[in-house]
Amino acid sequence: MRPGHQAALAASPRDMCFVCMRPSRVCHCDAIPSIDNQTEVLIAQHFRERSHPFNTARMVHRALQKSQLIIDYSENMERYNELIKPNAGLLYPSREAIDMGELSAESRPEQLILLDGTWSQAKRMYRHWPQLASLPHYKIKPDSPGQYRIRLEPNDFSLSTVEATVAALQCLEPGTCGLDELLAAFETMVDRQLAHPQADYTSSTSPRRPAFNVPSTLLTSDNLVVAYGEAAPIAKGSPRQFARTPVFWVAQRFGSNETFHTAIESSTNVDNDLLEYFDLAPEHFSKPATAASFRQHWNTFLRPTDQLVVYGMGSLRLLNALDVPTEHAIQLRSVNYDPAKGFATLGSYLESCNVTPTPTSLPGRAGRRLANLVALIKCFRIKKSQENSTRVD
Repeated sequence: MRPGHQAALAASPRDMCFVCMRPSRVCHCDAIPSIDNQTEVLIAQHFRERSHPFNTARMVHRALQKSQLIIDYSENMERYNELIKPNAGLLYPSREAIDMGELSAESRPEQLILLDGTWSQAKRMYRHWPQLASLPHYKIKPDSPGQYRIRLEPNDFSLSTVEATVAALQCLEPGTCGLDELLAAFETMVDRQLAHPQADYTSSTSPRRPAFNVPSTLLTSDNLVVAYGEAAPIAKGSPRQFARTPVFWVAQRFGSNETFHTAIESSTNVDNDLLEYFDLAPEHFSKPATAASFRQHWNTFLRPTDQLVVYGMGSLRLLNALDVPTEHAIQLRSVNYDPAKGFATLGSYLESCNVTPTPTSLPGRAGRRLANLVALIKCFRIKKSQENSTRVD
């Protein structure tokens, strides 16, 4: 038994362990190993998870010698920017995320950040912590379903925080001892709880109705600037570069339909193949803007009262590469506008709202994609109006 654990048990008048926050009969503290990990792990836990008896972030923090656990509400996470180290990465299953099993030794992060909470809480923390968008994103591919049988997970291959941490560290530092023991401690916790005579953790036959969750700014404000950037595609087999710069940038003000577009100087050779890929003409790149002039014109177009809206963190990375701040930008990709997963494509979702993207004066593939994003916001407003109408009825 670890120092302090016995005292914690003895001090409890209700036979409760205040280390793992479990009744002593199902306490798992003795099974948690001490792990000398090399990659620092920073866990950001949503405040509402702090007292959950089956939360595994405490278990990870207790086991790993190099770990930090911060607990706060989503909107306060940005205050912890100083805890993020220069060579940090985020374990977050975005579309651009890299499989951790494919990382070379040289490209491995020195610090790994995890978001601990329900899926909706994790998404909110991500939206309210803009610095995370600029970090390399990683994912893991579990070989078998997660074992968190005492909490309902979004799908069979969703992992608890402890399972995700162990899987990630096994990729980053396979020689580290104790990771299997940590996983065994987690399984011990699950087994002990399930063996309790009053335990009943079967999946609900009446799942909660998924919620239409869209930031209110997207539903009410006319001060939205929707933007999209093009960058040269990465050649197959090349290492992924997170410092790519945009070569073409477009934007549209949602309320007035005022537009912005420009080519930007880049080390990338904009040849005929790339022009065809972007569906642009040579004259669009005849007078590309320097990074400095782009920042000047962009800061003139984007007013202090405007809310920047992009599809995903890829666009934010392009702006960050030009030293353009992106604090508080909204990423449409992270918005839970189709909670029931009833639409396979963005086009089918727009059709459900009877919304057709309005052609803009903005050229190329970028112009068409921007029109889709504007149409998506219009669709949000229609859906919300329908939802409000249903409530009134």
